Amino acid sequence: VGTESNGLTEWTQNPCSSATAAPYCGRGPLQITGHSNYAFCASQGVCDCPTIEGTPTDVSYDTNIGVGTAACVWEALSGHSLSGDADGTSTGLLKTACIINAGHYPCGTPNGWSSRQQYWAKANSCLGATVESVDALI
Repeated sequence: VGTESNGLTEWTQNPCSSATAAPYCGRGPLQITGHSNYAFCASQGVCDCPTIEGTPTDVSYDTNIGVGTAACVWEALSGHSLSGDADGTSTGLLKTACIINAGHYPCGTPNGWSSRQQYWAKANSCLGATVESVDALI
């Protein structure tokens, strides 16, 4: 979430233009992108966002809808919940980053990989968990 939305400060992809599939550019905490993904999440109960296909900007400006799209990405968009992939290991971090960013695993080096590692290390530090190296994974 930190990498996708710049620490939860940017809920609309910049730029959001025809080059980035506007109006279905990346929006929300996990930057849902593309008309088909908006339509899919609009149909998912976990999202509780049935209007986003018609009003995609709501994802950026309504916190409940934005978080709902993040729940959709996490729980349903890939065809399974990412909770089993996010198992606390560096491989789990890489798997979830690939699935969120590229739609599949393996994916090579996902966009924002160093930022993702930094957020993961900080979260683990706050929780008192040990961080193993992820550099050897990619």
